[in-house]
Amino acid sequence: MKAYNFLLVLLLTAFGLPGQSDISFLEKSKQTDIAPTHFHIRQKTAEPTRVTVRYGTTASMSNTYTTMTAQTEHDILLDNLTPATFYHVEVITETDSKIHHSAPRIMATASESSGEIRYYFNNGVNEDFSNGVQPDGDQYPEVLDAMYDLIDNAQLTIDVAVYNTSWYELVNRLEDAVERGVRVRYIHDEDTNNVALQGNLDFPTLAGSPSSNGIMHNKFMVTDAADPDNAHVLTGSMNWSFGNITEDHNNTVIIQDQTLALNYTIEFEEMWGSTGEMPDAGNAKFGAAKTDNTAHNFNIGGVEIECYFSPSDAINTNIEEVINGADETLEIAMLLITKEDVTAAIKNRYFAGVNVRGIFDNDDTDEFTFLESQNVNVVYHYPSVMLHHKYAVADASLPDSDPTVLTGSHNWTYSAETFNDENTLIFHDANVANLFLQEFEKRWDEVGPNTATNGYPVAEKTAIYPNPFTDRFTVNLTAHTAGRVTLDLYNSLGRQVYFAEEALSTGENELTFRIPQLLPGTHYMILRDAEGRMIWREHVVRGQ
Repeated sequence: MKAYNFLLVLLLTAFGLPGQSDISFLEKSKQTDIAPTHFHIRQKTAEPTRVTVRYGTTASMSNTYTTMTAQTEHDILLDNLTPATFYHVEVITETDSKIHHSAPRIMATASESSGEIRYYFNNGVNEDFSNGVQPDGDQYPEVLDAMYDLIDNAQLTIDVAVYNTSWYELVNRLEDAVERGVRVRYIHDEDTNNVALQGNLDFPTLAGSPSSNGIMHNKFMVTDAADPDNAHVLTGSMNWSFGNITEDHNNTVIIQDQTLALNYTIEFEEMWGSTGEMPDAGNAKFGAAKTDNTAHNFNIGGVEIECYFSPSDAINTNIEEVINGADETLEIAMLLITKEDVTAAIKNRYFAGVNVRGIFDNDDTDEFTFLESQNVNVVYHYPSVMLHHKYAVADASLPDSDPTVLTGSHNWTYSAETFNDENTLIFHDANVANLFLQEFEKRWDEVGPNTATNGYPVAEKTAIYPNPFTDRFTVNLTAHTAGRVTLDLYNSLGRQVYFAEEALSTGENELTFRIPQLLPGTHYMILRDAEGRMIWREHVVRGQ
């Protein structure tokens, strides 16, 4: 009878026919205990049943494993597997002639890479909250140096998918990589500012999300995915733009792991439309055209990590799982929230007694207003620099309560969930949670309810001219009160090349800055008031 049933399973699967079934899966199968040559699959069923698992490195799933006894909680070990390899997996229940099979999923083995993970922030952290761990960098030059090293040390391939790019030195180093034989491929958004990608580049680029509905909003780079010892993934919330790197609050994570690098490569090549050097625009898939074709669970250096891509992977469910999993504390640092279901989950955790704190860069949404009306402790990030993070931290100080961090490019919005190309990582680790808690506490000190502040900058921008300029340019400002301003100029390497300080009078001000010795090229201007609050940032071009 068992042989007959298994043959029926294979026939039903092969012809895509639904099996007659009163056996329901109580939850989606879970991949656990991930190692280079094996992993477990845990499955709960509504009533006792035998389970067959079909798996293989192709969609035909030529391997099978069948349990011998009928039960409701199943723990299936798949072993003799290959490191850093992706397997198609399907779980099938059978009792006599009744059959039910799950949707096939992609699961991956662990790699034999080092698993080193480095964490960077660009505007400082509050080390008073450290449990003994510190980020690998907490200022933007440290982030840039790590990015430069990653590009300079790549030997085989570099794949970049970043929303917008205006940092010329990163592009210059990619071109240097091409000169030493590295294959470089680059995807950017179609409609945003990518001044550093203009002109004749030494590597191919593709404009992503050619649709009015969504944007290619990813921020990731993959290097040497084929090499277990040098495969890296860089991701986080930071675009490759001057403001996002030097001013706006962002986080960056660099992970040395081949399995994760290969996973991101699958996502990249789905958008690229090919596995080769040149893109295939006719085959490229963005937004809702993509499929859930990547693995989601990883063991990297002993850290349990989940990986999701939007919109194919329905990440909203996982965001809510992180929120709902908070037992005592939940910290949120987010550019924007417009998702009602996520807002409801935050409110419910607050009413369940969880200490919720949130910082949002946009308070002009119904969801922010709703959270305020429910007395949830959310605050508006009023400084002119942008809080560009997209992270949440659950139970950072409870090591026995699954401390969790969610971060990536995904804002909590309908567009991010439905149309945009986004990437998200979820870390289950107490030290990672503590690092992000240190960053959050620094931001909370700056804008929290009990923070003393002088409010907004003392002046507003009106005009800058000429631009491009030869030896001088003029800035017009409207000042609310008398004071002083400082001007910094940075070159494309992020090095300061000019500094000046000028007095402001109430009302209209015309400030001229004469800089005859400045080298030709694009520079980045930042104007701040005497309290250090940013008034204006702008590209200025010194002509020949």
